[in-house]
Amino acid sequence: MYVAPSATSSPTNLIGTGKFKATAAIIKNLGQILKKWAPVIAKFSRETDDQVTLIYGLEAACLLYIEVYEELFVPVLQILYQHCDILSEDAILEWEQVRVGEVFPSPESVFLAKAAEFLSWLKEAEEEEDDDEEEEE
Repeated sequence: MYVAPSATSSPTNLIGTGKFKATAAIIKNLGQILKKWAPVIAKFSRETDDQVTLIYGLEAACLLYIEVYEELFVPVLQILYQHCDILSEDAILEWEQVRVGEVFPSPESVFLAKAAEFLSWLKEAEEEEDDDEEEEE
């Protein structure tokens, strides 16, 4: 059985205000690892459906020990989108549509709420890009 680290036993000090929080160092390390493995991951996630499946896998991994990994979902999603070019905008928005359209919310739906700010930013960036393209025409 998994026992979450306590504030005193955690070498990375994951505990903050009673909840586990992802520290900047952990996110930085994850970013470096993901960038290193990006070429391999990209080979398995060329299609939008594959990328959505990758997001489902990220959800499942974070859900496994949600107390610890819940705060890592959005930073990893951003890294895979912005820095590794593994996830496309279409894949992320398709994942959002699936989660929003669920009649009975799944346990993974918690990550949709966590990603709300990132999803808003993504949609705004898409709208700005569309406006720029229209102005060029």
